[in-house]
Amino acid sequence: MLLFFVKQASAETMDLNLRLEPFRAHPLVPGGDLQTIVGYYLPGPKALRPHRLLHVPLPDGDTLVVCENRGSTKTAFPRNVLFMHGLGGDAESPYMLRLAQIFLKRGWRVFRMNHRGAGAGKGLARQLYHSGRSDDISAVLMHLAREYPDECTIAVGFSLSGNALLKLMGEQRHPVPESLIGSVAVSPPIELSRCAAALCRPRNRIYDWRFMKLLKQAIREREEAFAGFPHFSFSWRTTLCEFDEMCTAPLS
Repeated sequence: MLLFFVKQASAETMDLNLRLEPFRAHPLVPGGDLQTIVGYYLPGPKALRPHRLLHVPLPDGDTLVVCENRGSTKTAFPRNVLFMHGLGGDAESPYMLRLAQIFLKRGWRVFRMNHRGAGAGKGLARQLYHSGRSDDISAVLMHLAREYPDECTIAVGFSLSGNALLKLMGEQRHPVPESLIGSVAVSPPIELSRCAAALCRPRNRIYDWRFMKLLKQAIREREEAFAGFPHFSFSWRTTLCEFDEMCTAPLS
């Protein structure tokens, strides 16, 4: 599922040039499960060395790190896109790199956000990120608006980030710059409780195990990086639902 919101007048001004070829599944990889698993294990795109890293300070003392890359061609009207990864990912996730390279070839300036403690932000955030962190996205967007006051931006959130982005757009509790002319949410888990429950079903446990492996690692990294960070004990059976009750809620 993809939700796309854009200001019409601004889109016309920017000449977005976002037309992509319709997706056609490979005959040997027809379904969503196979595409997810095969896509994960296939060789990923080449690493994308950022032109610079933006450090975005947050009110609670944590810091977010955003990778910036500049387009390979000049455009008449500067265009920026902010990509935000899903749960367990970071700015170097294969889907982030693939899309970044597509947009860079079309002349866009690309920003890839690392959520709290992810990727280049490891050790810079005590708190966990989750789908309610719309304030973090607001902080990054406002930072980009200050860095490039005369340029427009489109925000793209995958999965968990898509949910947080929709929350930011809908609640209007946190500031959003005028330079944001469009928002895209890709496969957002809008009904969080139902999505978490679905992960606990036998057919989906492979995904739950993968998420839990990454989340346990994130907790251990914080235990090592921050004095006084609470210690949590997990078993191999701990589910994402249990993790949210045990860690995400108390630490937020």
